[in-house]
Parts: sequence; C-alpha cells; structure tokens
Amino acid sequence: MNDANLTDQDLAVKARRDRSAFIDLYQHHVKRVYGFHLVRTHNDQDAQDLTSETFLAAMNSIANYRPKGSFYAWLMGIAYHKLIDHYRQTSTVVSLDNLPDPPAPGLTLEKHAARQSDLNVMRQAILTLTPDRANAISLRYFAGLNVAETARVMEKTPAAVKMLVMRGLQDIRDHFNGVASEEMNHE
Repeated sequence: MNDANLTDQDLAVKARRDRSAFIDLYQHHVKRVYGFHLVRTHNDQDAQDLTSETFLAAMNSIANYRPKGSFYAWLMGIAYHKLIDHYRQTSTVVSLDNLPDPPAPGLTLEKHAARQSDLNVMRQAILTLTPDRANAISLRYFAGLNVAETARVMEKTPAAVKMLVMRGLQDIRDHFNGVASEEMNHE
C-alpha cells in the first residue's frame, strides 16, 4: 500500500517511525488549521505562527496520538490549545485591518463592496462573542469538526458545545440585526 492510499490514522502511526509521513499529514491539513487560526486571531502573521506551532507540537507528540479517534480532531485539539496559549501570552487588541481581502473573481465592484461589508460585520460579530462561543463556532464551522470532536477539543460535553454554538449564532444574528437597523436609520 503506497502513502496515497493511507488514511490519516495510518499516516500518523507511520509518522511515529518515519517523519517523512508527517509531511503528507501537514499538506492535507495545513490550510484548515491556518484558516482556524486566522478566523480567531484576525492576523495573518499570528495565524502563520500558530499554524507552525501547531504542526511542530503535533510532530513532536505524534507518539501520543491514538488511532481510535480522528487525527484531524486530535490536531485541532492541539491548534485550540496553541490558540489559548497565544491569548494568555498576548493582551493586544485585534486589528481587523490585518485580515486580507478574500479573492472575489467575477464579482462586480458593487457586489464585492457588499461582500466586504458583510465580511467586516461578521468579523466584528465574532469579536463580540465570549471566547467559548467564538471557539465553539470556529471549531464547528471554520475547522469543520462535528459536535463530539468539538466537545473533546474544548473539554466540554456535547450538550454544552451545542448550547455555545446556538447562543453564539444567536449573538451573531442579533449583531447583524443591530447593524441592519443602524443602516436603515441612517438612510
């Protein structure tokens, strides 16, 4: 069986004795780990640094991975803890200006401007959430973990994660409704 046919779990087990197998795991997951960190830090450099720290920690502790669970959930657990450590070490204010514009091929100028406005409102809404709600939403929707995996990463029950996500989404809806009301009042 060549490496192209191996599952993440198989590659992780192989990476214990052959570090080159870890490269495949890195290539498969780096974009999602980076995306998770970018959504939570709103800073490209911090996201890159945290992504590097996540994979370095994963490579150094690959012997602790147990193949009974999802490798990706295990990796996102490391990413989550690296993010928490980052927040503990820094007390800086997050700047929304550091987030690069998303690619928008084929959009008219008006549609692109509307999309940018919506993205800025979404970023602002996420910043207003409690850390637990923001992390639960980020892990569920940006990292793509299911409820059980998110619960393991956050060391909470699945019911608690569902509640955090539900309340976080409601907070985001409320934020959007408030922004929409303000825009209507200015017209």
